[in-house]
Amino acid sequence: MELKWKLLLGLFLPSCSGCLIGFKLVQMKCVDEDECATSPSVCGDHSECVNTHGSYSCACVQGFIMRVPTGQCTDINKCANKPFYGSGDV
Repeated sequence: MELKWKLLLGLFLPSCSGCLIGFKLVQMKCVDEDECATSPSVCGDHSECVNTHGSYSCACVQGFIMRVPTGQCTDINKCANKPFYGSGDV
């Protein structure tokens, strides 16, 4: 079986605990694992981790933008993205 199909099937097949990936066994029940709490730096610098049901997502903090394909948050160059009119933000 090709590697990509093995990886995709692994997302839906139970782990050793009997729970799906992203869940853990607590008192004989599968509950959502908070990846953000267990690995606070999972999203990298200048980003916030948002726990979702069975997974997580990353969002850049204000003033930063997600770069594709790296997924890293980088500073928005406000001077290059906004015309200068002589006062205010410089």
